[in-house]
Amino acid sequence: QVDTRLAGIAYRLVRANAPLCTDLQPAPGFVLHAIGQYAADTQGNARSVFGFATPVSVEAVVPGSVAANAGLRANDGVVAIDGTTLHADSGDKASSADRDAALAILAKAPRAPVTLDVLRDGARRTITIPASPGCASNFEVLLGPGMNAQSDGRVVQISVGYFERYTDD
Repeated sequence: QVDTRLAGIAYRLVRANAPLCTDLQPAPGFVLHAIGQYAADTQGNARSVFGFATPVSVEAVVPGSVAANAGLRANDGVVAIDGTTLHADSGDKASSADRDAALAILAKAPRAPVTLDVLRDGARRTITIPASPGCASNFEVLLGPGMNAQSDGRVVQISVGYFERYTDD
């Protein structure tokens, strides 16, 4: 839920500020994750919650985003992006590096539509998401106690404590 909330905030920020940014990337309004990002003892739970039809899958889709309007859904397994097949060489052990490789494919054409081949309920389907340029940045939730936030100009990290204490506005 926190990842989805942060994705919604990020979606609004990067799109609204796109005219001010020199570096753009697609901002279609979804979050990818890989099964290997989860500790081995929690992967069974992650599979029951998120499905993971493929090692890299859609964790969340921002309501009202261009991705949501195109029909992308949380738990869709990502097979290919813009014709490039995702190869999680480690299979079920796909890691954040596999997710990052998928994000790198997405980042190549910020002003072009994005085509995703996904697996949903055992069927492969193609979803074309209209162009949606935004500022080139990634948002991440920091786990653990405390109220921390930081950015290196490309990655914005906000601790879960902010989401417990404040509204999205």
